[in-house]
Amino acid sequence: MTDNDIKYKAIFGDMAQFNGMMPDCEFVDGTYGYKRVGKAFYYCERHNEKYGWSLSKKLRIDFRPIAMRHIIKAPKRWTVEDQEAGRLPEVGSIFTYRDETLTCLFIDGDGEIWAHDIDNKIVTPLLRDCKPIETPREKYDRERDEWVNSLRNKLPPLNMSFINGMIKAYEEIRPFTGDDHD
Repeated sequence: MTDNDIKYKAIFGDMAQFNGMMPDCEFVDGTYGYKRVGKAFYYCERHNEKYGWSLSKKLRIDFRPIAMRHIIKAPKRWTVEDQEAGRLPEVGSIFTYRDETLTCLFIDGDGEIWAHDIDNKIVTPLLRDCKPIETPREKYDRERDEWVNSLRNKLPPLNMSFINGMIKAYEEIRPFTGDDHD
């Protein structure tokens, strides 16, 4: 997971206090950044990313947080690349089944995926009926290929240089920006 997959929700304080702190820092006291893992607290000094997090035995008695944020991590996805490589959905990853997004709980020996939907209702589709979540690049490539194939079906047989020209034209008209294309 990259830093770009992390979003933050301000709880209180000036979010500029997190400048120079590690990306997964949850609150700061002006000197140290802290994150919680279970009942333990980890701390890191500002501008000390190369050493990472250190275990704090206990918070200082005079600890007073001046800013706090909630970390929202993007969910894992089972992608087309994963499916083509023969990888199964990981526990906690999202995928689609009948146009509904599900979260994988586990896969049993019969090829059923135990998953839950947005309402936490348990669903057990067969793996062969599930579809991966497309990354923005996979979606862009699929839409481009569908556009080229639709033109190929409407026109007489074409040579490869003409097809490459159609692909180039598509990419100039609608360049890939990394965002989802709707």
